[in-house]
Amino acid sequence: MRPTHRLRGRGRQARPVRLRALLVLPRPGFTLVELLVVLVIVLLISAVALAAYAHYGRSQAITSAARILSASIAGARDLAGPSGGAGLRFLPDASTVSYAGGQIDPTAQLTYRAALPLKPGPSYSSGLVNTGLPLPQGFAAPYPCLVVEQSPIDAEGLPCEPTSWFWKVRVGDTITVGQHPYTVVGPLAITPWSASPGNPDLAVNDGPPGSPPQLTRTVITPTGRVSVPVEYLFLVNGRDDDRNGFVDDGWDGVDNNVNLQVDELLEWETETWQGFDGALSATPYTIVSRPIPDSSRPPITLPLGVVIDASTVWTTQERTRAPINRYTGVLDLIWNARGELEPSIPYGVPSSIGLSSSYVSLWLASQEDLAPLEGTSAPLLPVGEIGRQTTWTGRRLTHAYGVITIPLRTGAPRYVADPWFADPAVQPYTTLTPFLPGMRGVDQ
Repeated sequence: MRPTHRLRGRGRQARPVRLRALLVLPRPGFTLVELLVVLVIVLLISAVALAAYAHYGRSQAITSAARILSASIAGARDLAGPSGGAGLRFLPDASTVSYAGGQIDPTAQLTYRAALPLKPGPSYSSGLVNTGLPLPQGFAAPYPCLVVEQSPIDAEGLPCEPTSWFWKVRVGDTITVGQHPYTVVGPLAITPWSASPGNPDLAVNDGPPGSPPQLTRTVITPTGRVSVPVEYLFLVNGRDDDRNGFVDDGWDGVDNNVNLQVDELLEWETETWQGFDGALSATPYTIVSRPIPDSSRPPITLPLGVVIDASTVWTTQERTRAPINRYTGVLDLIWNARGELEPSIPYGVPSSIGLSSSYVSLWLASQEDLAPLEGTSAPLLPVGEIGRQTTWTGRRLTHAYGVITIPLRTGAPRYVADPWFADPAVQPYTTLTPFLPGMRGVDQ
């Protein structure tokens, strides 16, 4: 018979101990399959959480960019003051700027990441000017514009103070001669698309800085005749000279003759002087400059990964809608003393803004959503929210986006997050839909 217990200890203190107590029972554990299942579940949950966090982070970056821009816009509006002229200059990303035919390529991407505060530009009135003089042989304006030139001597034949226009005065500045304002349109020998460093500010010039002007005049001095180089400016008058319904149609930023070219030579009308017969000698003038960057205030930069997308701005207008300079890609927004927004353009007439453009809209996008233009009709870019009942299978935005809308009349910004698009599967398609909430005063 098998013993059920044994004695522990010795002598009288010995006591029985059951054999079951001496047995080591196995502890419960996990099999390799169970561990792998748990690991897979943890990884799946982590992946979902990380994706949600990343989407939340991008959404917060767009919201943060909207707050930064809205505050900067409101600040510029408040700083306009009694004289106006405060504003913001949005600088295009150099990596997205490409030129075609001397202008920004309308079929390429165009984005912005930073803006510079602006202040009223300086005025120029040094020296005297002549108008209506025959141009010397071998010198001609590139289009039928007006020419005003520096007067080397005053009415008494004494030397005049230099005008110092070149590389200071810019295309789009206003010069008043004979009590009538004219818009400066040149000369522009070195352009924004010229070899480095180029001319991004559209400063008037007929050669590199420091080089003498190409126009020369003969001046009679006590020692004899002297050939003197003089500065000159090309002007338009802000009038419909040929009475075709277009004002300054050679310099208005509009394809008036519908040949898919803007401000080419065929569009130009012959400009005429206003208020006098065209001949003025040793006459005073005043040039009022467009706003310039304010170095006393820091630049505005968007959060990492967020851009202002202005692709298609000159075609289907699916993103930013604003009067961007076709020659430089720069967007200047200026507020006057009444708080109204006055987009700054290098033209003397607002034709390039459009009669129906009572708003400026800035499109905030994730850099990961930038895409090349595809197709020949809208939408050329991916679309965002369009609802569930759609058969559209084209490209879609995968991250957050938003629109800041600025009415020209009030100059105050409104922000709308993730506005809906029209359904591209339903024709005719309109690109205006995501901008309507901001235009109607919806603020999110």
